[in-house]
Amino acid sequence: MKKSILAVAALAAFAAAAAKKVEEPTGRPEAVVAMLNSSTSGSPKAYAAAVETVAEDAAAGCSLQKFVIALFNGEKSMPAKFKVSDEIRDEYYEAGRKRVNELVAQSNPLALYLLALDTGDTNTLRRAAEGGNVQAANAWGMALMSEVDGPLPDESVQDTMKKAFRFFRDAASLNDANGLYNMGTCYARGLGVEQDDKRAYECFKSAAEKGHPQAINNLGWCHLKGKGVKEDHTEAAKCFAKSADFGNAEGQLNYALALISGDGVAINHRTAASLLLMSAKQNNADAINLYGVCVAKGRGVKCDPALAVKWFRMAADMGHPPAMDNLASCYELGEGVEKSEKMSVYWHMRSLAIRGDDNAVKWLKEHSDIKP
Repeated sequence: MKKSILAVAALAAFAAAAAKKVEEPTGRPEAVVAMLNSSTSGSPKAYAAAVETVAEDAAAGCSLQKFVIALFNGEKSMPAKFKVSDEIRDEYYEAGRKRVNELVAQSNPLALYLLALDTGDTNTLRRAAEGGNVQAANAWGMALMSEVDGPLPDESVQDTMKKAFRFFRDAASLNDANGLYNMGTCYARGLGVEQDDKRAYECFKSAAEKGHPQAINNLGWCHLKGKGVKEDHTEAAKCFAKSADFGNAEGQLNYALALISGDGVAINHRTAASLLLMSAKQNNADAINLYGVCVAKGRGVKCDPALAVKWFRMAADMGHPPAMDNLASCYELGEGVEKSEKMSVYWHMRSLAIRGDDNAVKWLKEHSDIKP
């Protein structure tokens, strides 16, 4: 993925500051940018590759990279082989935090963004965004969007979304893939801007050309539904396959669905089951439930009703209604679990309640003694 002009500027500022200390190696700070970008673009493979480089530089004594490894060490997305012990993490954090603070004092946008990630301080994040860091611009835009679900008065909602859109646009104007993707999402949903399928498609296409896995998946969705482009299920399947190759959970799910139905591609249940499992391991509730269906039916994988129930329960615990419906059926028929009309009704009511059925909500309150 190409670095944006602002990202390059931030790196140049970092390198210039670091050059004052001959004993302080700078390593490859561009890998830090790649790591930050891939962590939000839905590309586990690109993320792992960037983490490897950052981890090598951290081990070689680069303070900025030490800080980043310490910062992400507890994240589930961090590949296990690059995680460090608590003792090393503390050493990395102490050395890295000192370096980051030195750069923050010089108003370095990248350092400001890293500090914002560390402290969760929104003012620091805003400063990084306004200072020209594209990662911060996207993050600040997302933060503004999240406020829409909060206590903002109705008249402020559109204004807040428009501000968010402008930050996405600023990042996109510098050919940042995440900014282009976020702009596309805004156009697709009419968030902060008039809904426009054609412009959404163009944004997703531009981001996809830069290797943005989630944008590639969304490009497939545009082709599948004929949104902003002529409907083409074969092209949609190709996009989903490409996104899946990046390790993107949504791409894996959507390509699996195409393989199951033969929509735009030849039916292949074994490959579909494998893709669903990979997506499920990334906590995709849809994939978890559908993999359970494969296991229950022996479709592309060995039939095991009891194991299927475990997958259904996993997705149900995540609040996924279709999985609750499947659990209800398992209890009703006694497939993979002891037959129980009470538990079948319970899971059926849970599913209805999440979908907004007031009677189901009332029933659950009256039967709060039932333990799933």
